[in-house]
Amino acid sequence: YLIFYKDEYGIFKNTSKVIIVSDSTNSGSIRQELSKTKTTTTLNITVADTSKSTLSSASALTDSIEVTIYMPTDVSEENYAKEKQEVITGTGSITVSYPRYTNNETKALFYPTIKIVARDMSNNVWYTSEFDTSAQSYGWMNTSEGVAAEQTLETATEKTLSGGTTQSINIYMKSTRISFPTISGTINLSGASSATATDDGLVLLLAYASGSDATAPTNVYYNERTTTYSNTVSDNISNHGLFTGLGANTSWTDTTYTGQTSTCPESVFILIDVDRDGAVSSGDKYYKIPSVTGTYSTLDLGTLTSFSTIS
Repeated sequence: YLIFYKDEYGIFKNTSKVIIVSDSTNSGSIRQELSKTKTTTTLNITVADTSKSTLSSASALTDSIEVTIYMPTDVSEENYAKEKQEVITGTGSITVSYPRYTNNETKALFYPTIKIVARDMSNNVWYTSEFDTSAQSYGWMNTSEGVAAEQTLETATEKTLSGGTTQSINIYMKSTRISFPTISGTINLSGASSATATDDGLVLLLAYASGSDATAPTNVYYNERTTTYSNTVSDNISNHGLFTGLGANTSWTDTTYTGQTSTCPESVFILIDVDRDGAVSSGDKYYKIPSVTGTYSTLDLGTLTSFSTIS
């Protein structure tokens, strides 16, 4: 008898004996049919930003995440062992193998539930979250206290495999460090129907005050300064009082938000630095931005015409 072995098929003894009568002849050619005992599936994984994803589109991260796949050690799925580990930036593929049948006699197919642990190993700001758009549930997946925490095997993301050769899987993560959108708009202090040349060259700072209900700024964000400018549209036609770039260097930290995105806990203002001293001071003019969230990368305030003055 001959023994045959291949990883996905297991080990078999041939069903019919082979009689060898000399070193050059035998009882005939050897034929043995094998049945697969293992299924191999390639997991096409997207590590997605919860705040920017929709039900139909997962927004892939640009940060590198360590993804570890744990497979059940047998068909009972009582115990798990690490199968594969890869570092994925946005999207990547991991191939896993598992028993084809729950019972080799009945040939009942096995669809294992795998566990996936995702860790931000470099910046330590991304943590796994729920993503249930129908229930509006986006809380931190791995803690009952509602605070971002590193994922463990006991709190891992679970996915049931379909038994196919490929399967797409999304892993959703939220950041505890939320970047400001890049803020732009137009300043019109002239009182005219549109901004004029007098609205060019104004020094703008991004300012803030503690609490979301503050009515006037008390401090300015570091390195958030720009100047209004004009843009020529055509001969003798220009747009004035334009600004952009505020917020590009600023972020806030939030480890407890339960929604899809976080709202800045401070009141945020556009400050016209009249005396150009780089601080909030008497005579400066300001406009309070209604809300700053981490949902969008840009925020266009449109034309601003109504400002208050620091006393």
